[in-house]
Amino acid sequence: MSPFVRILFISFSLSLLCLSASAQKKSNDKKDSLPPPVDSTKFSSFKAEHFTPGFIFLQPRENKLDVFQDYHPRHAGLGNIGLAEKPLLFPALPEPGFNRGKEYFDFFGYDNAARRTFFQVQRPYTRVMAVLGQRLEQVMEITHAQNFGKDFNLAFGFSRIRSTGFYLRQQDNNTAVSFTSNYRSPGRRYAMLANLYWKSVEAAENGGIRNASLFELNEQSNRQLIGVNLASAETFVRRRGVWLKQYWSFGPETEAVKKDTTATAKKKMAIQPRWGFYLETGIEDRDFAYRDEDPQSGFYQTIYRDTNETRDSTHLVKVDNAFGWQLYNRFGRKPRLGTKLALRQQFGELKNDTIYTSFSDWMGEGRIEFPIFLTGAFKRAADSSITGYFKAGAEGRYVAAGTHAGDFSANGWIAATKLKKMSVQLLADWTRRAPEWLYMHYSGNHYRWWNDFAQTGLMRAGAEIEVFPWKLKLGALWLNYERPLYFDSLFLPAQLNGNLNAWTVYAEHHLQLGWFNLRSDIRYHGLPDTAVIRLPALVLRHSLYANIELFKKALRLQFGVDVFYSSSYFADGYNPNLAQFYLQDEKKFGDYPFMDAWVSMKIKPVRIFIKMEHANSGLMGYTYYMVPLYPQNDRALKLGFSWVFND
Repeated sequence: MSPFVRILFISFSLSLLCLSASAQKKSNDKKDSLPPPVDSTKFSSFKAEHFTPGFIFLQPRENKLDVFQDYHPRHAGLGNIGLAEKPLLFPALPEPGFNRGKEYFDFFGYDNAARRTFFQVQRPYTRVMAVLGQRLEQVMEITHAQNFGKDFNLAFGFSRIRSTGFYLRQQDNNTAVSFTSNYRSPGRRYAMLANLYWKSVEAAENGGIRNASLFELNEQSNRQLIGVNLASAETFVRRRGVWLKQYWSFGPETEAVKKDTTATAKKKMAIQPRWGFYLETGIEDRDFAYRDEDPQSGFYQTIYRDTNETRDSTHLVKVDNAFGWQLYNRFGRKPRLGTKLALRQQFGELKNDTIYTSFSDWMGEGRIEFPIFLTGAFKRAADSSITGYFKAGAEGRYVAAGTHAGDFSANGWIAATKLKKMSVQLLADWTRRAPEWLYMHYSGNHYRWWNDFAQTGLMRAGAEIEVFPWKLKLGALWLNYERPLYFDSLFLPAQLNGNLNAWTVYAEHHLQLGWFNLRSDIRYHGLPDTAVIRLPALVLRHSLYANIELFKKALRLQFGVDVFYSSSYFADGYNPNLAQFYLQDEKKFGDYPFMDAWVSMKIKPVRIFIKMEHANSGLMGYTYYMVPLYPQNDRALKLGFSWVFND
């Protein structure tokens, strides 16, 4: 893209954002005379941190058509969905304690604690989503949630990604399964959350294309005829675990609702949970394996053990137990402090070739949160919600004894949430921990090291404001990395002897002008080109579309164009043997817009989209890399649908 076109593209994006406030106000002044129909496909879910035996803070999940076509947002990936990818965001540090290292298949599956989701539904709820695309792409997600009685819920999740890809050796087969459950006794003295999960990733590795000019000059339009660096390499990832958290609560007694209304019926007493104890237990094992039947292909610089076959593997078993005391939050006219104190133990072992590592840590953790002022009402019904309040809080974790003694994390926040016209929040956190295991020790057929790196840390401070009438969110974040770790251009772990300062600002906005809509996500990253963390200075995501309602709003139709753009930068390369991204200073990548044309519709519980992904492929040159030697896919047609069964 020429500098003139680039400047015009960026200026157009920023101009629309700046002009949107006044236009948005005019659009909001026009109200429909008829209220929108009730969506019977809505249901509610919650995260573990939003659960107490007395109250559940439910988050509504709606069957919206907006951004339905963007089922897998674009990141720095290897070209085919389901392969390793890296978000274009500043990386965070893991919590104190043992951690194997960065895992770039975490975008998939239910094994991430942040994706651990629980449900409360009045009727059995099932959602089926599927996407079919060229090169045998198949994406499927199934969610089923059902209550058995008022207080017990069981939910099931299934996810699969399969695709052969445009280039040789890009096929993958990823499958994930999850069961979640939550229960509260009628008397509210006991409660439980549980999760069982399993994930499997089978990904072919091609090491990138061998001759980049065949792609960049479009000398070979049949991508299957472009040679790749690896002909028989594969990555296998398996992760499975079980997690259980139990509560025993105490509080003043209150008479429960009686099923038998006769005068002789025995009264059943319940409590209003004020405080309690909890026991949390998690057991998990992970396997990571890399195999190549041709280690002498010339791709590897060194062969340490076997010249006939590479079979590198790592096996991790980790047990996480915590026992704690908790004073439950209360929201209402008399808000009450929420406090949590716990003792946590983590132990386990890791086996990698000739390396055996065991670890055991004892840590203390705590949390305090206080709603300073409440402006809305709090409902205790199944659709519990908080309409607006000020809150402040802090939490921390410290490893007092064990393998990672001295690791700690602390964060604090103050926020005005869900007020009439805006939300404002300030946050700060500080983490310092021992390096992840992969940076310290590794033994394989092609790489071996034994390092003694110092602790690494990260300090962050940020602010965010959201203006509801304008549908506008603005934020800023400052980061200070202490002795950050990375993989250098020789594919070996390294540590910066010093600190790295960085910052980012972002804006998210939804502009409506009659039928037409513009959703924008603009992020600017401030850090030097030669820093050991690499990100494009500018990342833009836009969706320009028309939204039309027909047949008395029974059918909603949308059609438009999505655009993704990142400025030029030294994008990280990818090492398939280690499944890690590494620094490279040879060539910049980016400065290319990816455009997707699409149409979608919704008829009651059914959503459908047809998308021409990367519709501008070949029209603006052949420089569409996100990772060196891994071109992104050419133009591809995709069909997706989602169907909700709520009975």
